[in-house]
Amino acid sequence: MTLHPTARRLILLGTPLLLALLMLYHSYGGVSSRTTPLPFMALHLLLLPLFMLLAWGVWLLLGGVRGTAAWVSRLSLGLFVPLYSAYDAVFGLARSMMYDYAVRYAETPEQGAAIAQAAGSFWRYPAADMVRYGGAACWCLGLLAAVWALARAGRPRWPLFFLTLSAVALLFDHPAPPGTVAFGAFFLAAWGLEGRASERALVSTSG
Repeated sequence: MTLHPTARRLILLGTPLLLALLMLYHSYGGVSSRTTPLPFMALHLLLLPLFMLLAWGVWLLLGGVRGTAAWVSRLSLGLFVPLYSAYDAVFGLARSMMYDYAVRYAETPEQGAAIAQAAGSFWRYPAADMVRYGGAACWCLGLLAAVWALARAGRPRWPLFFLTLSAVALLFDHPAPPGTVAFGAFFLAAWGLEGRASERALVSTSG
């Protein structure tokens, strides 16, 4: 399936740019799962499709690129989406729902305090680390494999530097500053790679 150029640019450039801005709001916009659960919930609902589109963007950058590294990248990003989405759903959605319930629907203050305490205890479970660090590791591996595949395919080096930076930065979590660095770096990498792709297409057409 061939995407319309506008749709392709929206996925490759619009998605990481929007994510970089949302991560600034995540960290510095005064939202938290405990004090403002509904805005926090809305933010993390929006992140679910954006993470999927971000992974799709890497697949688009790898279009026409073959080899082991390219397939390792595609497989890793296929795992990144469910793992990191689970992290977002648990710590963004479920926890904010529990805090909201504790304030608005608990029958007694004691019940509300118990629910809020339970919401703050998610980090105690190994499954929490599995989805967070497993998803981030899949993102890192997927992007590093993509860098290797794109370098072997003759893509320019400076966008690949930013793709590497995006791979490493998300290991530190997605709220700003590391999340904004990760998604901002991906935007710069995609912008550089897409520009060269457009040049190649123009040369081939004119030839």
